[in-house]
Amino acid sequence: MEKCNNRRNLEIYFVRHGESYGNVDVEPKPEFKKDNPPLTSEGLRQAELLAVRFEKGDVDRIFASSLIRTAQTVHPVAHKLGLNIHILPDLMEVDTSIRGADAEEFAAKTPLAVEGAVPPVGSVLPDGPEDEESRRLRAKKCIDYFLENFEGEKILVATHGTFYGYLMKYLLGQQLPEAFYIKVRNCSVTHVILTEGRAPALN
Repeated sequence: MEKCNNRRNLEIYFVRHGESYGNVDVEPKPEFKKDNPPLTSEGLRQAELLAVRFEKGDVDRIFASSLIRTAQTVHPVAHKLGLNIHILPDLMEVDTSIRGADAEEFAAKTPLAVEGAVPPVGSVLPDGPEDEESRRLRAKKCIDYFLENFEGEKILVATHGTFYGYLMKYLLGQQLPEAFYIKVRNCSVTHVILTEGRAPALN
């Protein structure tokens, strides 16, 4: 595809998952693993409001991490737009000792999250806790993956609070210290426009 410096090449809507049982002082439902809590009733309400925001069809493709709360967050959007949810494990939160749900659990809990449920080739998720450089590398890997494969598209990407900050810092090209924390609320959306030859635009 021929590139043009005056054309929007890629638009990404980054969303932090809705409120989950990990965000409140309440035990998760027993059918869910404690290290992979689902959305609360408030989180499910937030997910429905997210679907209202995107009901005009401003999304071509949807991604979520392999934790069930991100897939639940974008499931109403996927349902409304008739899209599958692509599971990208590299969008995982920084505590990567938690590996997330398998394809069978996704099929049962969020039936649209079936495509791409197996970790992709080239995943850089470590087997244990990450250091700062590993987190930056993983953020870079995610952004590069989107840039290399989805030029000209609008994509919705569901991730997690702390890793959200690493994605934003990489997009801004800033080597900010780990102590510099970008805080986003549950179900917050950041719209990023990536145009060749220009700095990213965020809103």
